Amino acid sequence: MRNKINYLFIPLILILGQCNMGNHNVIKVSDNSLTESAINLYKKNDYLHAKEAFDQVLQKDSSNGLRFYQRAYCKNQLLDFNGSIKDLEKAIELNYSPDTSNYAIGLDYIALDNDSLALKYFYRAYELNKNYEEVKYEVIHAKRRLHIKEN
Repeated sequence: MRNKINYLFIPLILILGQCNMGNHNVIKVSDNSLTESAINLYKKNDYLHAKEAFDQVLQKDSSNGLRFYQRAYCKNQLLDFNGSIKDLEKAIELNYSPDTSNYAIGLDYIALDNDSLALKYFYRAYELNKNYEEVKYEVIHAKRRLHIKEN
């Protein structure tokens, strides 16, 4: 009989405990699990579902530059280069890895066949990090495609 009573009271205590936590804590846990889900999908290269999850995460908190960067990568992989550029610009605005974000914008512009804008962003990335070897390579090749002579 005692075991039956315990089985009845334990769920009741858990339910009451959750009610007393208040909505703020419940939402916070939900936000954390949504972010974890987005990151796991991202790591599994499931970019469509990761992008959708990052959409929800960023609707609740639009102050995280890393999440904008990650969603931009998803959009890039889904061939939404203009959407990727917008997210990368937001990541830069939030001061998330400006050199890498500018470099990624340059790559998006190459995918859009706009070497002049790509070059502009590669220069920005280079100014932020003179040791960024990938940027040096892309600058050389963008200049060649634009028929700009090296100095």
